[in-house]
Amino acid sequence: MKKYMFALVLCVSGMLLHADAVSIGRTRNGYPLIVPQVKKLVPADGVFTFPAKFTVAAPASFDLAPFAKIYKSAVKGSEFVRVKEGGKAFCRFELVKSGVSESAEGYALDVTPKGMTIRARDVRGLFYGMQTIGWMLRNRDSISSLKCSAVTDWPDLEIRGLYLQLPPVAPGRLDRVCHVIDVLASLKYNTLLVGFFDNFPYSDNPFTKRKTTFSKADIAKLMAAAKRNHIEIIPKLQVISHAGWMLNHRDWPKFYEGPAKKPHTTLYCPRHPEVLPVVMKMIREQAELLKPRYFHLGLDEILLGNYPMCPKCRAADPTEAVANHVRPIKDMLKEMNIQTIIYHDDYFGSNSPVVDKGVSIAQVPEKLGKDIMINSWEYTPMPTRIIGDKIRARGFKDLVYMSFAIDADNCWKLPKIAHQIKAKGNILAHWSIVPPTLDRHDNSAHEFYPSTVAQANYTWNAGDVEFSRIPIDSANILRELLDGAPKYRFRGRPSPVAIRGVCNTTIGDDPLFPRFDAALLAQVKRIAADDPARFELAEADGKLLAVAL
Repeated sequence: MKKYMFALVLCVSGMLLHADAVSIGRTRNGYPLIVPQVKKLVPADGVFTFPAKFTVAAPASFDLAPFAKIYKSAVKGSEFVRVKEGGKAFCRFELVKSGVSESAEGYALDVTPKGMTIRARDVRGLFYGMQTIGWMLRNRDSISSLKCSAVTDWPDLEIRGLYLQLPPVAPGRLDRVCHVIDVLASLKYNTLLVGFFDNFPYSDNPFTKRKTTFSKADIAKLMAAAKRNHIEIIPKLQVISHAGWMLNHRDWPKFYEGPAKKPHTTLYCPRHPEVLPVVMKMIREQAELLKPRYFHLGLDEILLGNYPMCPKCRAADPTEAVANHVRPIKDMLKEMNIQTIIYHDDYFGSNSPVVDKGVSIAQVPEKLGKDIMINSWEYTPMPTRIIGDKIRARGFKDLVYMSFAIDADNCWKLPKIAHQIKAKGNILAHWSIVPPTLDRHDNSAHEFYPSTVAQANYTWNAGDVEFSRIPIDSANILRELLDGAPKYRFRGRPSPVAIRGVCNTTIGDDPLFPRFDAALLAQVKRIAADDPARFELAEADGKLLAVAL
């Protein structure tokens, strides 16, 4: 019974104890809910009534296919017709040089009784204005019309990213990944940090233990999906630490730093003479094919992997060993006009469970140069700017944060800190709990979906209200975008959710359960009676002990 008690008591107590609880729906202040929330929406009089023939004018190079798909789905029976740029139309996309946000991704959108106009100084702004119209169409109250308004909008963060680990994705599932990219674009994500690892079409492929890898045609398809959605790909290859990706390499056993453990904690020896050429070859081939602006080398939690372990590394200065291994990679990338990114944790004060046993590699970033970008991962529900201030104090100007979807609080608070400290942006990690295909619709995935929406909202609009105040069922909205499934159903058994510290009252001596007085208990009974198929009360001595599905 207790497995059910914790989560459901929390839900019911939250519903009853907050008088100002948000009503979940598809509107905000009477207007269609837009995700991310726009900077400024000014209501206007009147409505735009959808015509039988909806004409759209746009620059010739602007792809209207996503808009056509949304419109036809949202407005049944209305014909969608593209007309030439500058022509008379109910909807006009216009590139302008003034009167809009200075941001290339900003736009202005006007909905009047005569139609819609989207203006921007760059095609990216037109693209995001199109996404905003899409949300207006999905979440409008009226079937036949749309309320008039004037929207002014732009993003707060330059990098609005999500991390995809693609090794588990079979080539036949790449279309699903491309669909995920389309959905992320509708949330105005503009960056994908992609870990290909051994799932890449390397020449003279050394990963002979792996059965299949992506082809160059697969990579081209992935790049095309990113390009049409104005999404930038940042490739990532874990260097030294977390080297489980190398376990399929034909020569992996002789590259060990020490006995191989789990893929997560296995690391290779940075002093082994045959390792660096292998790693540089992999990075160069990815960079040549993808042509990115950035390349992420990971380089986190090296000490967590119990480095140094091999006799040669124990006899050497660990800082020099790590820096000497990474410097040629960084120099190669610089020659290709690509900026190197590394994680922060072993260098600027750790927020990881590292036990360094007296070993320090804190000066590695300085030995690589101040022109690298630092990626600070902050996974706590209450992140602070302390690490960011340390990074800036040591002279590193380029900083991007990383949040973890396990905690929605983290995913809306950290982008606010990124904006406050003028960081480049924020990247969301699902890690391996949710697959990059986003088609695992079980309990843990359902917890991660709100974080994905929160991240999108606050990397665009860091000044928005607290996430708990946005009237949207974010998990179902994301599922609907992904699979057209507005209803969520649990699979398997519920997981316990601890509520210690969340509820401020107790029953007797048990701090895990909230106290319900007679009036509150009567209110719970009335709610449960209205929907007996959903709720069942467990009572003892006139006190409510649990509410179970």
